[in-house]
Amino acid sequence: MYDVAELFAEGAWAVTETLRIRTDSQRFAERTRDFLLSWSSGTVPVIAGGSSTEGGSSTETNRAMPRLLIVDDDRRIVQVLGDCFKESYTVEIAMNAGEALASVREQSPDLVLLDIVLPGVSGIHLLKEIKNIDPAIPVIMLTGTDNVALAAQALEGGAAIVVRKPFDMRTLERLVAEFVRNGGSHTT
Repeated sequence: MYDVAELFAEGAWAVTETLRIRTDSQRFAERTRDFLLSWSSGTVPVIAGGSSTEGGSSTETNRAMPRLLIVDDDRRIVQVLGDCFKESYTVEIAMNAGEALASVREQSPDLVLLDIVLPGVSGIHLLKEIKNIDPAIPVIMLTGTDNVALAAQALEGGAAIVVRKPFDMRTLERLVAEFVRNGGSHTT
């Protein structure tokens, strides 16, 4: 036998959850549109998280947040990672080595998420360039390949860790937070 109050509560939850999903979908569509518009205009999109504080600007708030640079040529990966990290980090993205190096020089990120396979310049070469600019920046390499030698090259080149795609988002969030908090050291 079902309790009517319990069924009503479950039904109300389902309606609330449906509305939340619709709202999230609308926000995602708006962010994707804004992202594509800024990308097509030739600017490097910044996905800034956080909220403005009373009496302060959102720019001031974003400066206090750790900076995360995401380098990947797959726009879907960039969007998913940007959405995931924007609440806790000021997120900058680069789709190629030139944009990534400019961002590292100008913004000095607290951490870089870097795809191993990029068009033109390999992620391994870009890793070495980043480490030449600032050896203290932790770099988490992302790879969709099973190539163990490539992963070993990344670690030898200074990568903090290599994470295989598809990755568990919670694990990646934990790794990013840990490396930012510990200045590039992995404790677990």
